[in-house]
Amino acid sequence: MEKLDITDPIEALFNDDSDNRDFRINVVKKAFAEDNSFTKCIELQDTVNAKKIGSGWLEGENNTNWPTDFSIASIAEIGECLESSSYAWWKKEKTKDTENMITELIDVLHFEISKLLQGFPKDPELRNAIMVSSWATSDIIIGKEEMDGLSDYDKQVMFNQLIKKLIFFISMPEEFKPDNTIESFVALFVTLFDLFRVFDVSKEDIIK
Repeated sequence: MEKLDITDPIEALFNDDSDNRDFRINVVKKAFAEDNSFTKCIELQDTVNAKKIGSGWLEGENNTNWPTDFSIASIAEIGECLESSSYAWWKKEKTKDTENMITELIDVLHFEISKLLQGFPKDPELRNAIMVSSWATSDIIIGKEEMDGLSDYDKQVMFNQLIKKLIFFISMPEEFKPDNTIESFVALFVTLFDLFRVFDVSKEDIIK
């Protein structure tokens, strides 16, 4: 696959006319130029998939008994995350399991990284750039100070909104996705990283 320029979708993310637009774009560009923290995480996912699915999983090899649809797998993990959130307000209230919610979201991240590997199998620098720029963008959109100022109720509202947005990006049929594949991945990972920020989960916690 031809190596693509990631600067265009980054600028597209900030399509407003605010005074700090250029500053925000430069923060993201600087982040993916200097940070390779997601590289090992992506490589590890490739190794795990090779063991569970088949050494040639990126070429279509599948030694399991099921179609390995990573989008369906992600949606299943989101369902488990919701079950742990005690979201069912119309039923008898149960204890919220925040730790398991985070665990399920990390599982979602692994499945979406698998899709990233499928999308760009021969371009590790671009894969890392997408992940790092998504994290930097999320840091601009939802900073720690903003989260600290929210009540638990408002955090739950934000969680609900982000979960719906994440499901939308994951389940979107191919024919409706943006022509720019990079932009599509960045939008998805920014939303997923926003969810981690609701729980004050650091990048180091995600990739360890």
